[in-house]
Amino acid sequence: MKSWKSICLPWAEGGFGVKELLSWNRALLLRWVWMLDQDADSVWQRWHKYYVLQHESIWDIASQERYSVSLKGILSVRDACIQLAGGTQAAKAIIQGCIQNNQFSVSTAYAFFRTKAPISRGMAAIHSSSVVPAHQIVAALAIQNCLATVDKLQAKGLYLINRCTLCKEAAEDHQHLFFQCKYSKDVWQRILLWMGINRSGHPYWKELHWIRTRKHSKAWRKHWFLCGLAATVYMLWAERNARIFRGQERTVTRLVGYFKTDNETKGANPAATKQAAATTALRLLPSSEVFESPLSLTSGYQSSVDETKEQRDAIPIM
Repeated sequence: MKSWKSICLPWAEGGFGVKELLSWNRALLLRWVWMLDQDADSVWQRWHKYYVLQHESIWDIASQERYSVSLKGILSVRDACIQLAGGTQAAKAIIQGCIQNNQFSVSTAYAFFRTKAPISRGMAAIHSSSVVPAHQIVAALAIQNCLATVDKLQAKGLYLINRCTLCKEAAEDHQHLFFQCKYSKDVWQRILLWMGINRSGHPYWKELHWIRTRKHSKAWRKHWFLCGLAATVYMLWAERNARIFRGQERTVTRLVGYFKTDNETKGANPAATKQAAATTALRLLPSSEVFESPLSLTSGYQSSVDETKEQRDAIPIM
């Protein structure tokens, strides 16, 4: 439930960092505008300056029918740059700002053309290289209230009974699921204790604010906390869908057990393994199921993995 336009924003602005192809193409073409504005030092530049531009400035000529498709594209980007910058001189200043070590920076030009949005502190906090990507995406969708909770579906006109499938006591929305729900709050509290963090759990948004404001905490402790938080949100969302679409439930003890089984069997110390719990959860909750709506977890997950492997092995290779 997130538009493609917002997905193409940087993480810090509430997106997933996917590049806008139109803006990226404009940034690439703007490099050719810069090259045609420089002294000719290549055959391509010399040919265009002599035969096409006829020694005129790239900023002064108008597009003509006889020009090639590529040159028309270059002139179109030039005009777009002038319009966005507010004038020719301002556009030239933009191009000069893209020059780094006498080379044109396409990424800087892309930053000029792309869509922009206000900074999202929550998204900036959850974006970390130590967090498993699948967990990171679900956690980010939860921050922005973009998961398909019952209240969201009702707002779209679907007739559904709004009841939390985890605690069966209150209406379901993002605030309730993470972590005002009795079930999810208990899960998060147990994971905090297992990670060696001696504090009571709070709602998801407060937890993000807490870790963001811990200026004197060691970096690995912040990463450790973020890994556990994102993995917990991921598992709760998967458990919620398993109950709705497959009618399978697991107790708090069993769900938390999936989170820490691998580390305990290896005798790992939670304080020394900063990402192990998150990677364990990823292995136990495959991302293909999370985004397939329904996403689900089987009560005996290992047996389902074996069955899937047997089915895959049984498929003839053409």
